[in-house]
Amino acid sequence: MTNPAISIIITPHGNSTISPECVAAARKSAGGDAEIILLDDASVPDIQALGQSVGAKVVHSGKVKRTAMARNIGARAATGDILLFLDSDVVLGQGTIPEILRTFQETGCDALVGNYDRPSRKTPLFSQYQDLFTCWHHLQSVKNGDRIAWFWTPIGAVRRDRFNEIGSFHEDSHAEDIEFGFDLTARGGGILMRTDITGRHEHGRTILSYIASVFKESAGLSDLHLRKNRSLRLKTPFGGWRNIVTLPNSYFMFITLLIGTFFPSLWWFNGVSAGAALIHSFVINRQLYKFVTQGRPFFFRGLLFGAFVFYNHVGTNLIVGVAIKYGALRHLLRRR
Repeated sequence: MTNPAISIIITPHGNSTISPECVAAARKSAGGDAEIILLDDASVPDIQALGQSVGAKVVHSGKVKRTAMARNIGARAATGDILLFLDSDVVLGQGTIPEILRTFQETGCDALVGNYDRPSRKTPLFSQYQDLFTCWHHLQSVKNGDRIAWFWTPIGAVRRDRFNEIGSFHEDSHAEDIEFGFDLTARGGGILMRTDITGRHEHGRTILSYIASVFKESAGLSDLHLRKNRSLRLKTPFGGWRNIVTLPNSYFMFITLLIGTFFPSLWWFNGVSAGAALIHSFVINRQLYKFVTQGRPFFFRGLLFGAFVFYNHVGTNLIVGVAIKYGALRHLLRRR
Protein backbone atom coordinates (compact mmCIF):
# COMPACT_ATOMS: atom_id res chain seq x y z
CA MET A 1 0.00 0.00 0.00
CA THR A 2 1.49 3.35 -1.04
CA ASN A 3 1.63 6.31 1.30
CA PRO A 4 -0.94 9.07 0.79
CA ALA A 5 0.39 12.12 -1.02
CA ILE A 6 -0.47 14.44 1.87
CA SER A 7 -1.11 14.18 5.59
CA ILE A 8 -3.16 17.01 7.10
CA ILE A 9 -2.28 17.55 10.76
CA ILE A 10 -4.96 19.54 12.61
CA THR A 11 -3.94 20.73 16.04
CA PRO A 12 -5.90 22.64 18.70
CA HIS A 13 -4.42 26.12 18.74
CA GLY A 14 -4.34 28.36 21.81
CA ASN A 15 -7.71 28.20 23.53
CA SER A 16 -9.47 26.93 20.40
CA THR A 17 -10.80 23.39 20.09
CA ILE A 18 -10.91 21.51 16.79
CA SER A 19 -13.65 23.01 14.66
CA PRO A 20 -15.87 20.47 12.83
CA GLU A 21 -16.07 22.98 9.97
CA CYS A 22 -12.26 23.01 9.73
CA VAL A 23 -12.12 19.20 9.55
CA ALA A 24 -14.99 18.88 7.05
CA ALA A 25 -13.48 21.55 4.78
CA ALA A 26 -10.07 19.82 4.88
CA ARG A 27 -11.61 16.50 3.83
CA LYS A 28 -13.67 18.15 1.09
CA SER A 29 -10.58 19.88 -0.28
CA ALA A 30 -8.28 16.85 0.01
CA GLY A 31 -10.60 14.14 -1.28
CA GLY A 32 -10.98 10.65 0.10
CA ASP A 33 -7.38 9.40 -0.20
CA ALA A 34 -5.64 12.00 1.94
CA GLU A 35 -4.66 11.26 5.53
CA ILE A 36 -6.16 13.57 8.16
CA ILE A 37 -4.74 13.47 11.68
CA LEU A 38 -6.62 15.07 14.58
CA LEU A 39 -4.66 15.68 17.76
CA ASP A 40 -6.71 14.78 20.83
CA ASP A 41 -5.78 16.96 23.81
CA ALA A 42 -9.06 16.14 25.62
CA SER A 43 -10.57 19.51 24.69
CA VAL A 44 -13.09 17.98 22.23
CA PRO A 45 -15.36 15.47 24.00
CA ASP A 46 -16.63 13.78 20.81
CA ILE A 47 -13.39 13.87 18.82
CA GLN A 48 -13.57 10.15 18.01
CA ALA A 49 -16.99 10.62 16.40
CA LEU A 50 -15.70 13.70 14.56
CA GLY A 51 -12.74 11.72 13.25
CA GLN A 52 -14.92 8.81 12.12
CA SER A 53 -17.30 11.14 10.28
CA VAL A 54 -14.52 12.21 7.88
CA GLY A 55 -12.28 9.16 7.99
CA ALA A 56 -9.61 10.87 10.08
CA LYS A 57 -7.03 9.30 12.39
CA VAL A 58 -7.29 10.51 15.99
CA VAL A 59 -3.96 10.64 17.81
CA HIS A 60 -3.92 11.19 21.55
CA SER A 61 -1.51 13.94 22.56
CA GLY A 62 -2.82 14.67 26.04
CA LYS A 63 -2.57 18.12 27.54
CA VAL A 64 0.61 19.62 26.18
CA LYS A 65 2.40 22.75 27.35
CA ARG A 66 2.90 24.11 23.84
CA THR A 67 1.27 23.52 20.49
CA ALA A 68 4.65 22.55 19.00
CA MET A 69 4.59 19.36 21.08
CA ALA A 70 1.23 18.31 19.62
CA ARG A 71 2.40 19.11 16.08
CA ASN A 72 5.46 16.93 16.56
CA ILE A 73 3.30 14.04 17.78
CA GLY A 74 1.09 14.46 14.71
CA ALA A 75 4.10 14.57 12.38
CA ARG A 76 5.50 11.35 13.83
CA ALA A 77 2.15 9.62 13.20
CA ALA A 78 1.88 10.89 9.62
CA THR A 79 2.68 8.75 6.57
CA GLY A 80 2.14 11.23 3.72
CA ASP A 81 4.93 12.58 1.54
CA ILE A 82 3.73 16.12 2.31
CA LEU A 83 2.84 17.29 5.83
CA LEU A 84 0.24 20.07 5.93
CA PHE A 85 -0.01 21.74 9.32
CA LEU A 86 -3.35 23.41 9.84
CA ASP A 87 -4.66 25.35 12.83
CA SER A 88 -7.95 24.01 14.12
CA ASP A 89 -9.79 27.30 13.48
CA VAL A 90 -8.80 27.65 9.80
CA VAL A 91 -11.32 26.64 7.11
CA LEU A 92 -9.78 25.84 3.71
CA GLY A 93 -11.41 26.41 0.35
CA GLN A 94 -12.27 23.42 -1.85
CA GLY A 95 -9.38 23.88 -4.28
CA THR A 96 -6.69 24.62 -1.68
CA ILE A 97 -5.08 21.22 -1.15
CA PRO A 98 -4.95 20.25 -4.86
CA GLU A 99 -3.20 23.60 -5.44
CA ILE A 100 -0.71 22.86 -2.64
CA LEU A 101 0.16 19.48 -4.18
CA ARG A 102 0.44 21.01 -7.66
CA THR A 103 2.81 23.68 -6.32
CA PHE A 104 5.14 21.09 -4.77
CA GLN A 105 5.16 19.11 -7.99
CA GLU A 106 5.76 22.04 -10.33
CA THR A 107 8.23 24.12 -8.30
CA GLY A 108 10.19 21.48 -6.40
CA CYS A 109 10.03 23.61 -3.25
CA ASP A 110 10.69 22.03 0.15
CA ALA A 111 7.93 23.89 1.97
CA LEU A 112 5.25 26.49 1.36
CA VAL A 113 3.03 28.71 3.47
CA GLY A 114 -0.32 30.28 2.71
CA ASN A 115 -2.29 33.22 4.05
CA TYR A 116 -5.58 34.11 5.69
CA ASP A 117 -8.60 35.17 3.69
CA ARG A 118 -9.53 38.79 4.17
CA PRO A 119 -11.92 38.75 7.18
CA SER A 120 -15.55 39.77 6.79
CA ARG A 121 -16.87 42.86 8.56
CA LYS A 122 -18.92 40.64 10.87
CA THR A 123 -15.73 39.22 12.38
CA PRO A 124 -14.93 40.58 15.89
CA LEU A 125 -12.85 43.76 15.66
CA PHE A 126 -9.63 42.47 17.21
CA SER A 127 -9.83 39.37 15.01
CA GLN A 128 -10.26 41.57 11.93
CA TYR A 129 -7.27 43.66 12.95
CA GLN A 130 -5.01 40.66 13.56
CA ASP A 131 -5.97 38.86 10.36
CA LEU A 132 -5.67 41.98 8.19
CA PHE A 133 -2.20 42.68 9.56
CA THR A 134 -1.18 39.08 8.92
CA CYS A 135 -2.46 39.33 5.34
CA TRP A 136 -0.59 42.59 4.84
CA HIS A 137 2.71 41.31 6.20
CA HIS A 138 2.52 38.17 4.08
CA LEU A 139 1.88 40.26 0.98
CA GLN A 140 4.84 42.50 1.84
CA SER A 141 7.08 39.45 2.25
CA VAL A 142 6.83 38.62 -1.45
CA LYS A 143 7.42 42.08 -2.90
CA ASN A 144 10.98 41.06 -3.82
CA GLY A 145 10.23 37.44 -4.74
CA ASP A 146 8.21 34.49 -3.51
CA ARG A 147 10.99 32.82 -1.49
CA ILE A 148 10.99 33.38 2.26
CA ALA A 149 13.09 32.18 5.21
CA TRP A 150 10.32 31.36 7.70
CA PHE A 151 7.54 28.82 8.14
CA TRP A 152 3.93 29.40 9.25
CA THR A 153 1.88 26.62 10.82
CA PRO A 154 -1.68 28.01 10.53
CA ILE A 155 -1.41 26.96 6.84
CA GLY A 156 2.03 25.47 6.22
CA ALA A 157 3.16 22.42 4.23
CA VAL A 158 6.57 20.73 4.12
CA ARG A 159 8.01 17.60 2.56
CA ARG A 160 8.13 14.87 5.21
CA ASP A 161 11.74 13.94 4.46
CA ARG A 162 12.85 17.55 4.94
CA PHE A 163 10.86 17.81 8.17
CA ASN A 164 12.55 14.66 9.47
CA GLU A 165 15.92 16.06 8.42
CA ILE A 166 15.37 19.08 10.67
CA GLY A 167 14.03 16.76 13.36
CA SER A 168 10.97 18.53 14.74
CA PHE A 169 9.60 21.86 15.87
CA HIS A 170 11.55 23.26 18.82
CA GLU A 171 9.24 22.57 21.76
CA ASP A 172 10.83 25.19 24.04
CA SER A 173 10.34 28.00 21.50
CA HIS A 174 7.47 30.49 21.38
CA ALA A 175 8.14 31.02 17.66
CA GLU A 176 8.64 27.39 16.68
CA ASP A 177 7.32 27.72 13.13
CA ILE A 178 9.50 30.74 12.33
CA GLU A 179 12.49 28.92 13.86
CA PHE A 180 11.77 25.78 11.83
CA GLY A 181 11.87 27.93 8.70
CA PHE A 182 15.21 29.43 9.74
CA ASP A 183 16.63 25.92 10.28
CA LEU A 184 15.30 24.68 6.93
CA THR A 185 16.68 27.72 5.12
CA ALA A 186 20.08 27.25 6.80
CA ARG A 187 20.20 23.73 5.33
CA GLY A 188 19.50 24.99 1.83
CA GLY A 189 15.74 24.41 1.88
CA GLY A 190 13.44 26.50 -0.29
CA ILE A 191 10.26 27.89 1.30
CA LEU A 192 7.65 29.34 -1.01
CA MET A 193 5.06 31.96 -0.06
CA ARG A 194 1.74 31.53 -1.85
CA THR A 195 -0.58 34.37 -0.84
CA ASP A 196 -3.31 32.93 -3.07
CA ILE A 197 -3.46 29.70 -1.03
CA THR A 198 -5.74 30.85 1.76
CA GLY A 199 -8.10 29.78 4.50
CA ARG A 200 -10.82 31.54 6.46
CA HIS A 201 -9.75 32.20 10.05
CA GLU A 202 -12.69 31.48 12.36
CA HIS A 203 -11.67 32.92 15.71
CA GLY A 204 -12.98 35.50 18.14
CA ARG A 205 -10.25 37.61 19.70
CA THR A 206 -11.04 39.64 22.80
CA ILE A 207 -8.80 42.50 23.84
CA LEU A 208 -7.17 40.32 26.53
CA SER A 209 -6.54 37.34 24.25
CA TYR A 210 -5.19 39.73 21.61
CA ILE A 211 -2.73 41.31 24.06
CA ALA A 212 -1.61 37.88 25.26
CA SER A 213 -1.09 36.67 21.68
CA VAL A 214 0.93 39.74 20.66
CA PHE A 215 3.09 39.58 23.79
CA LYS A 216 3.86 35.87 23.43
CA GLU A 217 4.71 36.09 19.72
CA SER A 218 6.87 39.21 20.12
CA ALA A 219 8.79 37.81 23.10
CA GLY A 220 9.35 34.58 21.17
CA LEU A 221 10.67 36.41 18.12
CA SER A 222 12.96 38.54 20.26
CA ASP A 223 14.47 35.43 21.85
CA LEU A 224 14.75 33.70 18.45
CA HIS A 225 16.60 36.60 16.82
CA LEU A 226 19.10 36.75 19.67
CA ARG A 227 19.75 32.99 19.43
CA LYS A 228 19.88 32.47 15.67
CA ASN A 229 19.53 35.68 13.72
CA ARG A 230 21.58 38.44 15.33
CA SER A 231 22.41 39.96 11.95
CA LEU A 232 18.69 39.97 10.98
CA ARG A 233 19.75 38.34 7.72
CA LEU A 234 16.73 36.02 7.86
CA LYS A 235 13.57 38.09 7.53
CA THR A 236 10.41 37.30 9.49
CA PRO A 237 6.88 38.24 8.35
CA PHE A 238 7.07 41.25 10.68
CA GLY A 239 10.39 42.60 9.44
CA GLY A 240 10.92 45.58 7.19
CA TRP A 241 11.80 49.21 7.75
CA ARG A 242 8.22 50.32 8.43
CA ASN A 243 7.91 48.12 11.50
CA ILE A 244 11.38 49.14 12.70
CA VAL A 245 10.50 52.85 12.44
CA THR A 246 6.91 52.52 13.68
CA LEU A 247 7.90 50.97 17.02
CA PRO A 248 10.00 53.89 18.39
CA ASN A 249 7.63 56.41 16.78
CA SER A 250 4.71 54.90 18.72
CA TYR A 251 6.61 55.33 21.99
CA PHE A 252 7.53 58.88 20.99
CA MET A 253 3.85 59.69 20.35
CA PHE A 254 2.79 58.16 23.65
CA ILE A 255 5.47 59.84 25.78
CA THR A 256 5.02 63.32 24.27
CA LEU A 257 1.24 63.02 24.71
CA LEU A 258 1.71 62.15 28.40
CA ILE A 259 4.08 65.11 28.89
CA GLY A 260 1.69 67.55 27.21
CA THR A 261 -1.27 66.22 29.20
CA PHE A 262 0.23 66.13 32.71
CA PHE A 263 2.49 69.18 32.47
CA PRO A 264 0.31 72.14 31.32
CA SER A 265 3.31 74.41 30.85
CA LEU A 266 4.55 71.97 28.21
CA TRP A 267 1.24 71.90 26.32
CA TRP A 268 3.05 72.19 23.02
CA PHE A 269 4.20 68.58 23.44
CA ASN A 270 0.65 67.63 22.40
CA GLY A 271 1.34 69.26 19.05
CA VAL A 272 4.58 67.31 18.73
CA SER A 273 2.64 64.10 19.43
CA ALA A 274 0.01 65.03 16.84
CA GLY A 275 2.74 65.67 14.26
CA ALA A 276 4.26 62.26 14.99
CA ALA A 277 0.80 60.72 14.58
CA LEU A 278 0.41 62.33 11.14
CA ILE A 279 3.82 61.01 10.07
CA HIS A 280 2.87 57.57 11.45
CA SER A 281 -0.42 57.48 9.51
CA PHE A 282 0.26 59.29 6.25
CA VAL A 283 3.97 58.71 5.64
CA ILE A 284 5.19 55.50 7.26
CA ASN A 285 2.01 53.39 7.24
CA ARG A 286 -0.14 55.00 4.54
CA GLN A 287 -0.22 51.88 2.34
CA LEU A 288 -0.98 49.65 5.32
CA TYR A 289 -3.97 51.72 6.43
CA LYS A 290 -5.20 51.91 2.86
CA PHE A 291 -5.10 48.10 2.71
CA VAL A 292 -6.93 47.45 5.98
CA THR A 293 -9.72 49.94 5.21
CA GLN A 294 -10.11 48.78 1.61
CA GLY A 295 -13.72 48.28 0.51
CA ARG A 296 -15.23 50.29 3.36
CA PRO A 297 -17.24 53.48 2.80
CA PHE A 298 -14.88 56.33 3.67
CA PHE A 299 -17.05 58.52 5.84
CA PHE A 300 -18.36 56.26 8.58
CA ARG A 301 -17.25 52.68 8.58
CA GLY A 302 -13.95 53.40 6.86
CA LEU A 303 -13.15 56.41 9.06
CA LEU A 304 -14.20 54.72 12.30
CA PHE A 305 -12.41 51.47 11.51
CA GLY A 306 -9.35 53.46 10.44
CA ALA A 307 -9.34 55.23 13.81
CA PHE A 308 -9.63 51.88 15.60
CA VAL A 309 -6.74 50.51 13.53
CA PHE A 310 -4.58 53.56 14.28
CA TYR A 311 -5.03 53.44 18.06
CA ASN A 312 -4.73 49.66 18.14
CA HIS A 313 -1.60 49.81 15.98
CA VAL A 314 0.06 52.26 18.36
CA GLY A 315 -1.06 50.23 21.39
CA THR A 316 0.21 47.04 19.79
CA ASN A 317 3.63 48.59 19.29
CA LEU A 318 3.74 49.59 22.97
CA ILE A 319 3.04 45.95 23.89
CA VAL A 320 5.63 44.72 21.38
CA GLY A 321 8.28 47.00 22.90
CA VAL A 322 7.71 45.56 26.37
CA ALA A 323 7.64 41.99 24.98
CA ILE A 324 10.94 42.48 23.12
CA LYS A 325 12.61 43.57 26.36
CA TYR A 326 11.09 40.59 28.18
CA GLY A 327 12.26 38.17 25.48
CA ALA A 328 15.77 39.64 25.55
CA LEU A 329 15.92 39.43 29.35
CA ARG A 330 14.73 35.81 29.30
CA HIS A 331 17.40 35.00 26.71
CA LEU A 332 20.14 36.57 28.83
CA LEU A 333 19.00 34.76 31.98
CA ARG A 334 19.05 31.43 30.13
CA ARG A 335 22.65 32.01 29.06
CA ARG A 336 23.86 32.53 32.63
